[in-house]
Amino acid sequence: MIYAGPRCKMIMSDNGNEVASHGDESFPILGYDETLSAAPGGGVPWHWHADFEAILGVEADLTVHVGENSLELAPGDAVFVNTNRPHAVETTGTGRLRSAVYSGTLVSGGRDTAIHRRYVQPIVDADGLDLVVFRKNDKGDASATAHLAQAIDALEKEGDGFEIEAREHLSLFMVEILKRLDAPKTRPKAKSVSSERAAQMCDYIAEHYAQGITAVDIAAAGGVSEREALRCFTREFGVGPSRYLMIKRLSCAAELLAGAPMPISEVARAVGIQSPSNFAQLFRRDYHCTPREYRQHLRG
Repeated sequence: MIYAGPRCKMIMSDNGNEVASHGDESFPILGYDETLSAAPGGGVPWHWHADFEAILGVEADLTVHVGENSLELAPGDAVFVNTNRPHAVETTGTGRLRSAVYSGTLVSGGRDTAIHRRYVQPIVDADGLDLVVFRKNDKGDASATAHLAQAIDALEKEGDGFEIEAREHLSLFMVEILKRLDAPKTRPKAKSVSSERAAQMCDYIAEHYAQGITAVDIAAAGGVSEREALRCFTREFGVGPSRYLMIKRLSCAAELLAGAPMPISEVARAVGIQSPSNFAQLFRRDYHCTPREYRQHLRG
């Protein structure tokens, strides 16, 4: 139940959501053990999914980006990423992480259970909860990091009863996250409306990202004002619509650079960025190398 390697392959849908299954309905979780590098394409690229993700630093310092937030993760530190939050990981040298990507139903047993309502949904619905970080050297965080490590260990060893052991430790890990929330409030009606509008705007981005669309166009696709579009995206994804659009464009550009034999200027235009120089600047900001360097490294 552990995927190991220099970089685990991720399969993305048109809107940037990871579609590879993390386990199955009977046991919705997968563990990862990944070695990262500072080379172009050597980190975990921007992506998001409907499952929770908990990342444990193992070797070297890592930089974890979640929405608009960035944090340094030292060996032994851990970070929890809420559902549908765009995130990426990089390192300045050679680093390693272990992680668990899992559905809330693994902990609760189902969306209609009391456990789901009390211990899972409040985390999903907590306003502004994009991530929670736990530090190795903080005594108050030791329990959370230990539970996460033991859950991943259970997935790796696959001993007798490992499913129960992994579920137990992740359940206790979720309790530690709840302790960080101040009277978390569920907002089912607002959440439903916000989710629907965000989904409409995401579909529009997926269909039109290669065109010169703007934040005004995205808001209009959801039938809302620019201010409301920003609120919906921030609540659902931790980033605004413009940043979401740019992550989508650059991730598609990275795929084209890796595979398509086309000039870099055409790659830029293919993802809706008309200026090659602007494309290079934007790409370097997220990938820390030029588009040409990215292509040369992957092909070499």
